[in-house]
Amino acid sequence: MLNLYLGRVANGILLNDVFFDYNLCESDNNYVDETMKRIIKSIDKVECVGNKSIYSKFMHDGKNKVAISMTELSTGCKTVLNVYKNKDKCFYVGECGENALIELLNLDEGNAFIDYFFFVVSILKKPVKLIYNNNAVIVNNRKMLLSKLYEVF
Repeated sequence: MLNLYLGRVANGILLNDVFFDYNLCESDNNYVDETMKRIIKSIDKVECVGNKSIYSKFMHDGKNKVAISMTELSTGCKTVLNVYKNKDKCFYVGECGENALIELLNLDEGNAFIDYFFFVVSILKKPVKLIYNNNAVIVNNRKMLLSKLYEVF
């Protein structure tokens, strides 16, 4: 189950782009599994080519797609991939759009935090654990999620 912390988290990672680019794209430990490929396709609408490249939806030579670095993924996509790949760390999700937030909230595990009420997710398919003010509650639907966010923020 995803842990979503409401408020700042000590040692939380704010710079998702930098963390992703260094730890996945610049690292030799950059295996991209099927779940990551699905997340990338769902959020950014692009295909993976190997472990460090994607086909750009904007770049082609008239006939063929052009492969570019995964550093060009959106910040929201990088954030969800960071949470998925690094379950021992907690990532800030304030720069995620709704498409990334939907994928984030559907992760089976991981840690993320927000420091203000900024999103309204139209779909919540899995339970999420909200952690705030030394309390924790599991929310099972959008109404419960919104209610807790309004209460805390």
